[in-house]
Amino acid sequence: MEELMDLFPDLCVMKGPGDDISEEEDVERVVVRGAEQGGESHQTVLRENHVRVRWRFDDEGDIEHEVEFTMQDGSVPFGVECAILGSPKGAVVEFVCRGEQSLTDHEALPPNVEHIVRPGRVEILEIKPGRPHKYDMLTLDRCAFGSEMNDLGKKLFMNKRYRAASRKWLAAADAFELIEPEEDYNPCGVVNNEKCYEVSRKVYLNLALVMYRLGDYRESELYCNDVLDTRPDEPEFFAIKAKALYRRGCARLKLNKVSIGRITAESAEADFFLANSLDDSIEVDDKLRQCGLAPREHGKDEVNARPEEDTEETVVDEDQSSHYPVDLIDALYQIRRENLHDGLAFTEPSARKRILKERGEIYRRLMTEAPWDEAIGTLYERNPPESRERA
Repeated sequence: MEELMDLFPDLCVMKGPGDDISEEEDVERVVVRGAEQGGESHQTVLRENHVRVRWRFDDEGDIEHEVEFTMQDGSVPFGVECAILGSPKGAVVEFVCRGEQSLTDHEALPPNVEHIVRPGRVEILEIKPGRPHKYDMLTLDRCAFGSEMNDLGKKLFMNKRYRAASRKWLAAADAFELIEPEEDYNPCGVVNNEKCYEVSRKVYLNLALVMYRLGDYRESELYCNDVLDTRPDEPEFFAIKAKALYRRGCARLKLNKVSIGRITAESAEADFFLANSLDDSIEVDDKLRQCGLAPREHGKDEVNARPEEDTEETVVDEDQSSHYPVDLIDALYQIRRENLHDGLAFTEPSARKRILKERGEIYRRLMTEAPWDEAIGTLYERNPPESRERA
């Protein structure tokens, strides 16, 4: 293999799977033989294909494995998939796998995996249609693929193979990027999207967790946002919404997105408070104490480097919380969060009408039950009595 690598110029050596050239994949490959003469040279291996290959690792001697599998199902080492991706039927490819890329998805992580280097060889015998491309998937196809990748990712995560797990969940998330229009000309759009959301919520939540474990806190925060964008506003989804808020709070705490003085809607504290209000089994006291100890100076991190007037404030702060009934505080807090995530923008008209009616009742209660005379330090203290009556 080394002599072969020396004979070919650098342009013949491709790192990573196909067009996704990446130093992190730890796979090198070189094509030894192209497509068969007269073969279907126009057909190359895609991520969706079902293929039959003959492959071996050099350290196994003459032992060869002739297997048939669907790409991304984890039944062969990831390095083998990287080697054949984008290659035509009949091609012979030599490759070198380093570390975890020499394992199938069903193998546990061995000790000193970072020192593993395994050269090998693979021949593409047959290429067949497999699963549909994401642009051709029906709702059931998308949900089935997402569930398959989610389950594989969970097994990898339990084996502490975090990067391999993230690869499966990212493949599922890629399929869920496409949603159907929810217009009158597509009456099934809302129903089909809700079916996809049932699976994608789990995928995004798992991605948030694994990115946090890998130290990519910004990505973890963004995937929590993706969970919240799947409209988890019904009580049956409060548990998963609470998890997303808690994990986003953890990511924001790592990013130093903590409040300076008053609690802001984009702070870690706000996420922890709301997560606990949705699911009181989530313990947040330790995290809130960490927020209090976190650096709070402007400019400490680029996430805090923004004009003060652009900072969103929550409805409640420590100076004013005693002026309003507790249930009104919670209701106003929920309204603020829904507004931040455009929760009503994608809600069905009947549900939106019901929510707006409930909000109207909350606002009426606010005007009649709030103890204005005790609102010391609020904006109403500076208004004359007649303006309060008009309000």
